[in-house]
Amino acid sequence: MKNDMRITFPLWMMCFILLIAATVYLVGTTAVIEEGTDEVTFILNFESNLIFFYSLFVLLIGSLITFFMKLVKHNRQYPQKKISPFYLKPPEYIEDDELFQQATGLATKKVYTFFVSAIPILAVLYIVLPIGKMWMIIGLLFLGFMQYLIYYIEIKKYIVEE
Repeated sequence: MKNDMRITFPLWMMCFILLIAATVYLVGTTAVIEEGTDEVTFILNFESNLIFFYSLFVLLIGSLITFFMKLVKHNRQYPQKKISPFYLKPPEYIEDDELFQQATGLATKKVYTFFVSAIPILAVLYIVLPIGKMWMIIGLLFLGFMQYLIYYIEIKKYIVEE
């Protein structure tokens, strides 16, 4: 069970969310809108931002390659528990037996409770404060990160180390 990718799937998603948030922040802090036009100009400081951008790009591509290699390995190792990269039902749902059905339900309930509280708070902050689009996107990515973190912490309680 420890090697089942459905357990580590939320960690992979959290990694991708962090990389996307860092990219959004980098692009958001280097993009300048010229006054009087609808054009966006990107100003890159070649000493820091360009190196950071390429590093993020390499990390993202490396993470994607590693993720798909692990996905193929998981699907070969567990043919009855295959994970598709294009899914409608989240692959981290573990419903092999009644315990994991209950654990998945409890974890999902905690995530839902988090969203019921966090979305209205975030909406009020966006309405009241003059927050730019970049920070709105980062706020939504934060919600996604927290969703996976809450789910992972809850499910991890039920995993027996082999």
